[in-house]
Formats: sequence, C-alpha cells, structure tokens
Amino acid sequence: VTPQVRAIIDKLNATLMKISKTDSIESLIQQIAVKSAAAGGIYTWLDNTLKFHTVYLEVKPKQIALDAANDELSRAQQAFSKILARVQILEDCLTEENLKMQRALAEKDDAVRTKERLARQIDLAERLVDGLASSRIIWTKRVETFKNDLETLLGDVLLASTFISYAGYFSRSYRINFVNKWRSAIVATKVCQ
Repeated sequence: VTPQVRAIIDKLNATLMKISKTDSIESLIQQIAVKSAAAGGIYTWLDNTLKFHTVYLEVKPKQIALDAANDELSRAQQAFSKILARVQILEDCLTEENLKMQRALAEKDDAVRTKERLARQIDLAERLVDGLASSRIIWTKRVETFKNDLETLLGDVLLASTFISYAGYFSRSYRINFVNKWRSAIVATKVCQ
C-alpha cells in the first residue's frame, strides 16, 4: 500500500465515521454490513488488509533487524568459538611450558645440590691431601727406616731366634758375650746386606 492509497483510505474512514456518527471502525463495518453484506465483507477485507499492512510496516523492519542481529550473533559466536579454541590451545601450551619449567627448576635444584655436595667432597679431599702432604715427610722417613730395617730383618730374626733357643738358660754376662760374637759372625758372613 502506497502512502497515497493510505491517505485516501484514511479520508474515507473519517468521512464514513462522521456520516454514521460512530467512533470505531468495527461499529462502522457493522452498520455497512446491515445495509449491504457484500459491501460489509469488502470493507472488512479492506480493514484487515490495512491492519495487516500497518503491522507489516512495523514488523518488517524489526524482522530485517532481527535477521541481521542473528547473522551478527552467528558470526560473533563463530569468532568467539575460534577465540575459545585459541585460548584453549594457549592454555594447553602454557600448562606444557609450566611443566617444562617445573622440570627445569627441579633439574636445576638437583644440579645445585650436586654441586654443593661435590664442593663439600672437594673441600674434604683438599683438606685430606693437605693433611697428608704435611705427613709426607714423616712417611718418607718411615719408608727409609723400613727399607733399612728390611735389610737387617733376616739377621735380626736369626739372632733373636738363636738367642732364645740357645742362650736363654745362661747367665746375663755370658748371654751378652754370646750375642756380640754372633752379631760379628752374622756381619762377617754377610747374611744381611
């Protein structure tokens, strides 16, 4: 219905309401239907068409706006779904990186503990080596003494065993004389070198 047609219909309704002295379209339609059923039916059809057109003029822009809003909502939901998927991927990456960081921190802590333990062991070893280094002179002298003792060990054992076996029953002066003779005999025969 064009605006010109609408204006003509509004004028017609106003004129008919003045003539019939009614204040509503429904009572006007009833008066027309009393005089002519066909005219009342046509007028009812025209009134319903106008009401539909009026409602359509209000509803159509709203329907278009609703469709546009639904399309926009659909696009926004798709974008939101993509964003949520990306956020989930990033959260998974963050969780994985946090686990890697925790593992790396644990390895670092283990390495630090190992370093501290090894530093303590090195310190103890250095102190031991320093302690042994000061004892080196003493040990060197003892080794020399043991080498000398080793050269005379056979003769000393021979002298001691002979003394115990043969001289144990004699007097002290006789035993001392006996030992001196044996010692000179052992040295002369070069039993120990």
